Amino acid sequence: ILTQSAQTALQPISTMMGGHLGKTELDAISLANSIINVSGNALVLGMSTACDTYFGQAYGNKQYKYIGILLQTSVAIHTLLWVFCAAIHMNMEPILLALGQDPDVARSSHIHRHKFLIQFLFMYTVLRKYLASQSIVIPHIIIGSSGLIVAALAQYIMLYIFETGIVGSALAQGIACLYMCTASFVYIYATGVYKLTWGGFSWHFLDGWYTFTKLGVCGILMVTLEWVAFEVTVLLAGILGETELGAQGVVFNIDAFFFSLGFGMSDATAVRVAQSLGAGNSIQALTSARVGITMIGKRDATNQCSYAYCVQHDVISLVARIMPFPACYVFFDGISYIGRGVFRGCGMQMSASVIMAVVFYLVALPIGIPLMFHTELKLMGVWVGFAIGITISGVFFLVFIIRILDWDKAARDVSASGQW
Repeated sequence: ILTQSAQTALQPISTMMGGHLGKTELDAISLANSIINVSGNALVLGMSTACDTYFGQAYGNKQYKYIGILLQTSVAIHTLLWVFCAAIHMNMEPILLALGQDPDVARSSHIHRHKFLIQFLFMYTVLRKYLASQSIVIPHIIIGSSGLIVAALAQYIMLYIFETGIVGSALAQGIACLYMCTASFVYIYATGVYKLTWGGFSWHFLDGWYTFTKLGVCGILMVTLEWVAFEVTVLLAGILGETELGAQGVVFNIDAFFFSLGFGMSDATAVRVAQSLGAGNSIQALTSARVGITMIGKRDATNQCSYAYCVQHDVISLVARIMPFPACYVFFDGISYIGRGVFRGCGMQMSASVIMAVVFYLVALPIGIPLMFHTELKLMGVWVGFAIGITISGVFFLVFIIRILDWDKAARDVSASGQW
């Protein structure tokens, strides 16, 4: 939870500190971070779900050197994924203008993205998954926590000492990512933890590209289907006005904090389930899933959170009216994340992505968007839709894990997969 929270918090820190520069800056940074979330963070988190599955199952099966080959495969695939993301980000400004965004905001968002060194975030995520699959988590708690300090200091220096504006905000995020990636590599090499799993470079890293990429793409769908649904509402809020866009950006960043808690538990559940299934222990896999569910408690947020992001009273007032809606579904959202962690551990990312498609595109958005534009609820309406959809997903995952999933068959399928 702590490591995922640290990685997720980079964007909120940028929004909080940059938002005090003015409403246009808040809108630009919020919009840029929204684009980064969909075409950066969501892609790397989705692709790295294949690491959760294969790293964890290989470790549980005691195929340690195979993890080293998988690491090489993962680094190569994530590098190509970053190139794909960079191509999208080069055309951010015309894309935003075509979507009806304010020209000044679109230009500033484009500049922000070009200065953000997102490639280091990709490599950091791979290294974090590599260590987590071996139940090594303390180093990344330290690295992630210190990375937040680096991010906050860099933001302060860039924005308030050098007064570099949006460019400095983006560079500060990149500096934090570079620090966390470098610190992870130094730890792995200096402590020698790689020796158990590293057998040297091998051309066999090319052998598993199809299966790894297939599972990773399904993971991307699982993550992005949810994130795109949220980010679409940020773009729609920009059509309503600057106040609505700023408020949606603030609420989204607050909600992202709760996402980090749920996704952190999802990561832990995925690793434990994958290790147990790799070892052929279906009972331990089910126990890990149940532990994950019991760890989810109702979370809350106060209206005071909005003051950390901006000082515009109209934005703060709108945020205060919206926040009760996310507070209604955070418990079921947590259950949904645990369910997706179980699916990741089992290698069932495609099934999870289908569920996300139904929840957000057949339930949440079809309810929320009409309420947003055709009722007095305005921006609050879309959060009503999210509350309904996410509650449904939480109930479904809970029933599936406890009553439907055949854990013995799942363990047999992993053993019979032939990937070892």
